[in-house]
Amino acid sequence: MNEPSEHLTSSTRHRRIVIVGCPAAGKSTLATQLGAALGLPVVRRDDLGELGSDSYREAIIKMAATPAWILDGPPFFEEDVVYAAADMILWLDTPKSSVIWWGIKRAFAEARGGDSLMHALHRTGGPVYAAYAFALRRAHFTDVFSNVAYKGKVGHIKPNRFVYRLPDIDRLVGVLGKTNM
Repeated sequence: MNEPSEHLTSSTRHRRIVIVGCPAAGKSTLATQLGAALGLPVVRRDDLGELGSDSYREAIIKMAATPAWILDGPPFFEEDVVYAAADMILWLDTPKSSVIWWGIKRAFAEARGGDSLMHALHRTGGPVYAAYAFALRRAHFTDVFSNVAYKGKVGHIKPNRFVYRLPDIDRLVGVLGKTNM
């Protein structure tokens, strides 16, 4: 794993973290690990309502106003609110081959659970959508995080393969200020 950023300091308190990345990149896995290690509540973006709706915007604004959270997923339509409130924006830049593999595993697990395999393969977290969205999302995050307004807030994590195998989660937790909580 790469260092989260050369601009971050371990003395900074990171209590509001957003994790972004492509579909099936491991955002939920990383959010769960960090939430447990840092003692922060994890908020699933998908649980906040339909993207772009008034209720979604209200939920994002309410969450952003609280003192501690990890947002699991890019805050589409409300990036200005979330990124301004966040202490840390972690871009989980998982390789395309791993994203597709994880999407396939997820699709088959959903199919075993009763979902149609065709739907599971094509839904947002499935491998077909992940492969399609990969280049678009990488370009989007590259543009967003080159914005000087986010300097010092962005961590770019490039795992070699899968997030659940991150060997340096303890180092990441240390950088994010576990001892400052």
